[in-house]
Amino acid sequence: MKSGSWVATFLSLFLLSPNSLASPALHTEDLMLPVQIDGRTEALGAYLARPDKPGRYPIALIVNGSSPEPRQQHADGLAHIARDFAHRGWLAVSVSFRGYGYSSGTRHDDAGSCKSPTVAKFFEPYAKDLAAALSTIKHRPDADPSHSIGLGISIGGVSVLALAAQPDRPLDAAINLSGGLYPDYSLREEQCPEFNDDLVQYVGKLAERSRASTLWLYAENDQSFSPELARRMLKSYRAKGGAAELAVLPPFWRDGHQLYRHEASPLIRPRIDSFLRGLKLPSIDSHALASLNAILPPESRKSLQVYLEGDSSEKALALSGDKKLFWGRGYGSLDDARSTALKQCQSEATGCRIVAENNELVESWQDPAAI
Repeated sequence: MKSGSWVATFLSLFLLSPNSLASPALHTEDLMLPVQIDGRTEALGAYLARPDKPGRYPIALIVNGSSPEPRQQHADGLAHIARDFAHRGWLAVSVSFRGYGYSSGTRHDDAGSCKSPTVAKFFEPYAKDLAAALSTIKHRPDADPSHSIGLGISIGGVSVLALAAQPDRPLDAAINLSGGLYPDYSLREEQCPEFNDDLVQYVGKLAERSRASTLWLYAENDQSFSPELARRMLKSYRAKGGAAELAVLPPFWRDGHQLYRHEASPLIRPRIDSFLRGLKLPSIDSHALASLNAILPPESRKSLQVYLEGDSSEKALALSGDKKLFWGRGYGSLDDARSTALKQCQSEATGCRIVAENNELVESWQDPAAI
């Protein structure tokens, strides 16, 4: 199928298509972003989430990593990250690179070889994809084009650093989540020292053209890109003037390269919010549940902190008559989160009621009769 007809087909199917699973607090869409790349019209698969009220919101552009089955990797696979940013007050858009998910085009996967690496050549089309996506998003009536950040995973992590280094310096900040590159799925970093050297050098060159603040998050047990390689890239980036903060997080599962999963939220969310607050950008209000915290016994206060910093949205919090806390996660549905939280509470206690949804108290939270 020719690229033009492919794009037209998917635009007609998905452009501005509301997601029926949206919670009342968020507006979400599955869509195809029409973009211009090298004079060609392409379409990038995307998932969008923002607060469900009129306004113009700063942009959070979120992008995937690589996959041996790129057509099975869709933008809504990172919906939990997009929704989390939307609850912070962002217009969050998870986008798929060309050749991934429903996006048009073909995947670019030529990075050379261990002995003859071409890292810069590899990332050029990925940076173009992100720049084109951001340009389209900035023209939306619900977007504030004056403030944008990027968050990328694996090859996406380095790609957002490359986006920040574009001549127009489009990002205020970039979050590199487990970022890196290797030449082949069957190889890992220790097998390709020359390739790693080229990657480290390339990342350093990106800093020469960037003014964005950056946060780098890696796990101790990342099986793709070790903390040692991350530190080498960081040193190269800082040596060229880049503003970068690295956090090496405790081991996650058997392979810490999966920090993008919602189960890793307790590790990454506090770091991301601290980073955003430091830049005076929208973040989770750490004091939003202060009134509830004030009436809780010590053990329940610890539980509340875990709830705040832990699982990503959608989630709900139930309080029992003896002031114990229980919560549930809804995987995109706030109704499911409420139901799960109440069932958990009612299985162990009495006088259960919902007191918080995501990171906000409900209006009736103080009313014991509210079920």
